Amino acid sequence: MNKNKGFIGMGLILAIIAVLIIGGGAYYLGTKNESISKDIVTNNTTSQIKMSDWKVYRNEQYGFELKYPNDWEFSTYFSNADGFFFNDKSQKFTFIILPKGEFDHGYEGAPILSDVQINGKQVKKKEWNNSVIYNFTDNTIPSTWVKCDLDLKNCNRIEIQGSDKLGQELIDQILSSFKFI
Repeated sequence: MNKNKGFIGMGLILAIIAVLIIGGGAYYLGTKNESISKDIVTNNTTSQIKMSDWKVYRNEQYGFELKYPNDWEFSTYFSNADGFFFNDKSQKFTFIILPKGEFDHGYEGAPILSDVQINGKQVKKKEWNNSVIYNFTDNTIPSTWVKCDLDLKNCNRIEIQGSDKLGQELIDQILSSFKFI
């Protein structure tokens, strides 16, 4: 009988240890995912960049607007794709809005993926060395924007080429001004 009590006691101790290990692992994974989802771009950015004198681009057809610096240039490069391109004069950055997701040139390697929000809309963020793509996955975006499937291919995107750490605050400010109208 003493052997059974020892066996039951040992089994109980092992069960408690297993629960603690599983619970600790679940907690760790939960906090890891939580930190990723906190990467949110909103108008609440505290910045020293003065946006009050920036230009406003508004597109009624695709239902969006954003602010961009006065010294940046706007263009629509391609007649066969509905793309909206914003470039700084030094050509250091290109900020592209592609509601239909056309003009897909591809990037090498696997991106770093995260879930973010841009002014309350769910977005998949894909980062490479010098480029970032934001795909709106929220079902409340305008119907003129191509909705994204799980593969995130051939669908809407905001693309930033040539971003670096020094210009990240500027890019964040532009993103914070983006909104659907």
